[in-house]
Amino acid sequence: MFIRLDQYKTRGRILLPILLLMLWPAAVHPAAQRLEAGKPVLREMPGGETHKYVVSLEPNQYLQIAADQKGIDIVIKLIDPAGKVQVEMDSPNNTQGPEIASLIAGQQGNYLIEIESLIKTAPKAQYELLIDSIRTATEQDRKWIEGQTTYLEGQRLQSEEKRIPEEEQSCNSRRRLSFGGRLETR
Repeated sequence: MFIRLDQYKTRGRILLPILLLMLWPAAVHPAAQRLEAGKPVLREMPGGETHKYVVSLEPNQYLQIAADQKGIDIVIKLIDPAGKVQVEMDSPNNTQGPEIASLIAGQQGNYLIEIESLIKTAPKAQYELLIDSIRTATEQDRKWIEGQTTYLEGQRLQSEEKRIPEEEQSCNSRRRLSFGGRLETR
């Protein structure tokens, strides 16, 4: 059986994009491990390290990731195909218990999941990562995302409030220097 050149070109136009799509996650995130629903991943992590995973999503798909911390404080980042961090979750449960992060995909593609230990001197410990849910988004999922967004905004504001007294103290010190040790208010 002979294949004509024009048939080969047609097949190549079809097969090449399919092959590229299959290899795309590795090309975009070479160190990322593919994460699959129903298959938990148990890994050891020293302080200061980042582990990367990738999951393919369709538009309007809901993804919920759960990472059970077993002696190490981690942060979960969910990053869209364009490289924008959509969610960064670090709840105040320290080194034990779950970190849960969710999103509803805005576009089709490979979403990066980063698990990071921010404390460089943290001893080596484990976490278990699992896709808790992956499905077409429901109204309840949208409400969950709304609650998560409110929680994260509250965390951000709380951290800003902690910085304000430090900044005020610095300003007061500068005022004292300017006014010969006395604090003058206006």
